[in-house]
Amino acid sequence: MADHTYLLEEGRWRALGELLDSQGRAVMVEGESVVKHQEKVWILDSRVKLSGQEKALIQHRYAIRPLEAGGDSMGWVSKNETIGQLIGRFNLVGDSILSVFQSQDGSHTGSEFLIKENDTTYLNRGVLFKGDERISAWIFKLTRRE
Repeated sequence: MADHTYLLEEGRWRALGELLDSQGRAVMVEGESVVKHQEKVWILDSRVKLSGQEKALIQHRYAIRPLEAGGDSMGWVSKNETIGQLIGRFNLVGDSILSVFQSQDGSHTGSEFLIKENDTTYLNRGVLFKGDERISAWIFKLTRRE
């Protein structure tokens, strides 16, 4: 397994990329993720906004169960203003971090993956569904800031 620096280490990450709507139309976005480790929970605060704008389009605060020694999976919960509570798992697979999730009521599902390019760069791709309909997708590059 790769020595992952995203999630497994505290840090601040810059996100640049595209957010795609249900029709595949892309808008340029930028954002930030901050990972903090506490004894019983890891916190991932992330926000994404249209490039050049101040107001966030999407904000999430993940509460992640810390990785156990020798483990490769971490459960998480997050609150989404539109969808409600999301429940998922981060899974470490070689050079990648995979996540699958669903809303608490089961109406929304999704997945995302992060591929480690090096200790300071990850490529992130993801998709969100409502039932069988894709409502959004994203393509980001995460770069460690500190």
